[in-house]
Amino acid sequence: MGNVLRSIGAVIGRMFRALLLWAIVAGGGAIGWVALQSHRTPNIAEWGLVALVAVIAGLLGAVSTLAWELTHISQISRAARAAHARYVQHQSR
Repeated sequence: MGNVLRSIGAVIGRMFRALLLWAIVAGGGAIGWVALQSHRTPNIAEWGLVALVAVIAGLLGAVSTLAWELTHISQISRAARAAHARYVQHQSR
């Protein structure tokens, strides 16, 4: 049970890192785009748009990471079963 909880925690950690990474990159890109187009820093309304872009990009990163993890669940399951079988075999000696 501990291994399952650790693997779930690892998935959640990777999702959180993806959320932060995508939000930072998209937010930085949006700030750069606004600054490049208007030759000034964003005003208050544009900051709201930048924040919205960053949040949406972060959520997209987290969801895509979850989808990636779920597509590989069979490989993870096989590895866990093999590790458990080795453990049981080692304990029976």
